[in-house]
Amino acid sequence: MCGYLGAIDFREPITARLDALRKGLSAIRHRGPDGIKEKTGENYYLGHSRLSIIDLSSLADMPMVSADGTVSVIYNGEIYNYAELKESLRGHQFRTTSDTEVIMEGYIRHGADFFRQLRGIFSISILDERTERKIILARDPSGIKPLYIYHDSGFSVFGSEIKALLPSVRNRLSVNENVLKCYLNLGYCPEPHTIYNELSTVKPGHVATISMEGYKEKRLISYDFGKVNGLSYPANRERTLELLRTAVRRNLVADVEVAVALSGGIDSSLIYALAHDSDSDVKGLTVSFSDKEHDESETASLYAKTINGTMELVRADSSLDLPTLNCLLANFDQPYADSSAVNVFFLTRASSKITKVLVGGDGGDELFNGYPSQT
Repeated sequence: MCGYLGAIDFREPITARLDALRKGLSAIRHRGPDGIKEKTGENYYLGHSRLSIIDLSSLADMPMVSADGTVSVIYNGEIYNYAELKESLRGHQFRTTSDTEVIMEGYIRHGADFFRQLRGIFSISILDERTERKIILARDPSGIKPLYIYHDSGFSVFGSEIKALLPSVRNRLSVNENVLKCYLNLGYCPEPHTIYNELSTVKPGHVATISMEGYKEKRLISYDFGKVNGLSYPANRERTLELLRTAVRRNLVADVEVAVALSGGIDSSLIYALAHDSDSDVKGLTVSFSDKEHDESETASLYAKTINGTMELVRADSSLDLPTLNCLLANFDQPYADSSAVNVFFLTRASSKITKVLVGGDGGDELFNGYPSQT
């Protein structure tokens, strides 16, 4: 997980906003402890806080700038098929082994249509100065990686978290009462809206362009969930297994150690088994809680032994005092009412001491009947 903040102003120099922008980037320093870098121009700002996963060298730091200086990229996420895409971009002398450079070169050659080929989770922002100066924003089709935007009268600021945007626009925001009502009903604020009238998200699978002409957004990638493939149940079962194997194998791509979050559920057990098939050295990471109701370490240990896997047990400090609660709430920029955030907070805090990359199986229980029926 990286974090970034960018801005462009077609009316006046960006210098008057630099202090607020740097304060905003500092507010998301927790997203990228491996280094902060920025690039500024007459009317733009790009700042990036990096968590290095692929190509750990400084050459892969962002903003990454093309050899001729006309294209700059800041990005949060991971492209699982970047190695295959790199092969299709022959002729370019790559300076890094990063997925970021693949994104940049692919965009230079093919424009935003290149993003259709990306398989992964991503939030991409590109400054393109080859002809007219413009910003290109792109988000993965499932909306895994966040991308917030404020645009008004020639000035735009965009980034990975709302708190990064706030120092630049704080006095211009008002509460969206309709979204507040949605929160009271759903427990969260539905995208592309936010709790603020003036802030929104780039829609999943969409590409946005910010230029002198204003802000334009279009759909680039979409899914058709109503399509029926016509295959038999056994054929669909085999195809599902193969797709899962491919997805898990892609998620193991990194230049740092990757672990799998292993609990007692169907989701993480399935992911861990497929990861172990792909790489027998991959570790299952299980967090043990003192609260027996939420502790699944015994089940996880039994499962790891069953498939001859390696499991590491991490004991979490799950005492929910006021400082811990404040720390947790500081990570939410909008109202959010799912209590599972508490357990996830303890899990990630404990596992971060061991690995940078923790593969999980969120949603697998719902898809593979891991919950008991209520009827």
